[in-house]
Amino acid sequence: MPEPGAEGAPRTETKPQLISEQDALVLDTFLEKPKSLDNKARREEEKIYERKRRYLRQLPAETVQVMFGHVMNEMLEDEHRFQQRNEYLAELGRPTHTRNHLTTAEIINAEISGKPDPNHPKPSSLIQGEIFELLVDIQAKNEGYRTKNKGLTPEQKLLLEEQSQLLLAVAHSPEVFGLTQFRAVRNPDLAWIQVDQAGNLVIKGIAEAKSTDHLDSRAYRQLSKTGFRTTLADIANAINNLEDADLHGLKGFGKNGTLITIDPEVIQYVVVCKGQKPTNHEAMRKFVKPTNYDKHPLTNTEQEDFARILSGQDHTVMLESPFTRDEIISLTKHLLKNVAEQARP
Repeated sequence: MPEPGAEGAPRTETKPQLISEQDALVLDTFLEKPKSLDNKARREEEKIYERKRRYLRQLPAETVQVMFGHVMNEMLEDEHRFQQRNEYLAELGRPTHTRNHLTTAEIINAEISGKPDPNHPKPSSLIQGEIFELLVDIQAKNEGYRTKNKGLTPEQKLLLEEQSQLLLAVAHSPEVFGLTQFRAVRNPDLAWIQVDQAGNLVIKGIAEAKSTDHLDSRAYRQLSKTGFRTTLADIANAINNLEDADLHGLKGFGKNGTLITIDPEVIQYVVVCKGQKPTNHEAMRKFVKPTNYDKHPLTNTEQEDFARILSGQDHTVMLESPFTRDEIISLTKHLLKNVAEQARP
């Protein structure tokens, strides 16, 4: 692994700023409190409750700002897609679509008032996915299934974290890095990386956070053999073969830099809300919905295959978050109001 700080001042590991205790106490009010009358069951509920409180206190201080940026970015991309569709329809000589052109603040406030605009993305859906993803990453760090890198200095760990985030950024927005051939590919929410003996990066685990009450055709295509693992392998191969990685914003990678590989037995974690994980094959099959309102719903064979994958096959592990879906929805509604404050002119 390249020595950190070789081209400038040494890297120093700084603790991330976390949300204030005052804000955390507000978030606590959306958690389900222990209520069992049975002593043993109540003790277990109390453990889970404290675990959730602990995780909330590990949220970054800029959580609301991150949510706002995520919503703003999606609204801009949605407007771009809308314009592109109309340009295409105009070229075909067909009628173009119309809709109200609302600001991000107007779209958010419309949803808060109970009258979401049907022609724009729902901000709450974006925030729900984002907050659940943050909590899943915190869970992974606390519970030990996130890849550990023993023997690294704090500076090397910091560099590795930066490289992990950079790799995910490439996977989510490949066109930004000049890898336009990977536009609109399937990418995981999280990726966990280890350093091998040669100093190269090995993707050991990937995770997808699903706060919905079912998994659909989109999720199947993400988790199948042609999904996340294939996408990441293709992107890694493209990066490894770059002659001019620096010009792509990928300094330190490419033919003359750190190489990226995918572990042949990379584990796919699917994390769902508490109480959502099916307990048997029949329940698993019902948990799998055949369509995501797309043109390619799952066949009966694909539904069976998806249930098989989610039951622990193909290096796939389904885990539960300590947070229930109702808690995530309550946290989302609270954060939506905070994001509305950020969006106010």
